[in-house]
Amino acid sequence: MNPRTRILVLATLSLITSLLFVGFPVAGGRASGNGGTDAETADYLTAPEKALVREINLLRSNPQGYIQYLEQAKKYYKGKDYIMPGQPVLTTVEGVSAVDEAIAFLRSAKALSSYSLSKGMCLAAKDHVKDLGGTGSTGHKGTDGSTTEMRVNRYGNFSNGIGENIFYENESPREVVVSWLIDDGVASRGHRRNLLSNSYRVLGVSVGERNSYGSMCVLTFAGNYAEGAGKAQPAGAPVNGKAAARKL
Repeated sequence: MNPRTRILVLATLSLITSLLFVGFPVAGGRASGNGGTDAETADYLTAPEKALVREINLLRSNPQGYIQYLEQAKKYYKGKDYIMPGQPVLTTVEGVSAVDEAIAFLRSAKALSSYSLSKGMCLAAKDHVKDLGGTGSTGHKGTDGSTTEMRVNRYGNFSNGIGENIFYENESPREVVVSWLIDDGVASRGHRRNLLSNSYRVLGVSVGERNSYGSMCVLTFAGNYAEGAGKAQPAGAPVNGKAAARKL
């Protein structure tokens, strides 16, 4: 696994629209009443986007299956340095302890239903990739001041929480997922939590070119999503009549 995957992942975002986060059952099957569809049949996705969704759902169906990839990475650590033959030495924030923690988490993680796909949420993710990809900016806020919930609500309406993961670099889908599982330097482990949430059920994805890092990907997560014409919202506006309660 390329060590850059743990260095170049930036902050995660997790928003909830009530003051108390409450989990709810994950919808079964590939498509459900949450507005989602099967990524494999989505003609608006590119091959890299389908591959990333496939990898995430593979993780959700068998969390323990990913332990082997984390174990493989451990042999390249020396202290906080990650030393892979033929690659520059990179210094992590936490060292191998973050990998061990991720392994322990996966050992007790339960299998979850696959994320279903939302076209509107994919369009929102694509907006952010185009925006940041062209300017070289980073983070969850758009250059127009838009937040994740504002972009998602351009194309429909989410409910029961929303989240976003961003990754910068040219890596394979598996390397991206492994990086988010380790979540080096992210105290909340928000990337991991989003991937293995039992509350989020719908996913949006976009992979595109980026000036500074070669490529980037954006994932948007929601509990439920109703496709349809959304409303443009000014920065700082409440979402669906409720202010976002928490940001990680």
